[in-house]
Amino acid sequence: MILQGNRGGRFMTKIITLGGLWALIIYTAIQFRSVRIDVPMPHMNSRLLLQKRQDTLTRHDSTTESNDLEPSVDKRESPSEEKLILDIQDRLPNLPIVYWNQHKNLPMGMNNTCARFPSIFDLQFNNNYWQTVETSNGTFHLFGAYLDKRKNNRLGPTVRILGMIDRIEPTVITHCQFWFDGKKEPVITKSFEYKYVWYKKWGNYKQGIFQPYLIACVIPQGYNAKVPQSVSLVEKPCNNSTTNLRVIYNKPKDEKKKDFAVCVKVR
Repeated sequence: MILQGNRGGRFMTKIITLGGLWALIIYTAIQFRSVRIDVPMPHMNSRLLLQKRQDTLTRHDSTTESNDLEPSVDKRESPSEEKLILDIQDRLPNLPIVYWNQHKNLPMGMNNTCARFPSIFDLQFNNNYWQTVETSNGTFHLFGAYLDKRKNNRLGPTVRILGMIDRIEPTVITHCQFWFDGKKEPVITKSFEYKYVWYKKWGNYKQGIFQPYLIACVIPQGYNAKVPQSVSLVEKPCNNSTTNLRVIYNKPKDEKKKDFAVCVKVR
């Protein structure tokens, strides 16, 4: 009887213990569900985040707001027209920009149809640097014009035009229209020669391929002491030109001869 009572007491103890554990589990689960877990969800809190961002952007003092509203204005003094013209001339050295500006309101040329002074709208460009002349026997691309007043120059004062011609030993006769400061009409002379500035052995010596030349325009008597402002190359004396090259004359102050080189692009 005593043994049976002990067994019954142990059984009841197990029941009570299991019941307590089960109750503890239920209680813990209930407490865990009552805890609020605030996990940030982008799709749920985007409006709140945007509001916070707007609040941050609008939270400035009055000084900052006034600086943000003030436009950026270039308060430097505007350059004069003369300064602008000189700046353009430096950027485009082979065009007579200054001479154009000085005579922009003056009619220049023999007349309205003969040897008219070409404006920038009359010029034909192959690119930013080369001006183009179409003749009856070949196309000329002209790069620059340079006054040659060397003492040993057998031709005397000469403007030499650096250009490319799509002919070997060109035969077309061309003329040079010189434009001098203070003179309304051009001084026209026949071009003297096409000096080939290439070696045949270097290649590309073929008809139809552009060849480099120096075109000699001799300044006539009565004007050889002056420096022409620009020169135009035409086939016939009365043609209205599609070129107008500023004549460059960079005479050294110390009269000492300096070395120089000219590069010609073939292809």
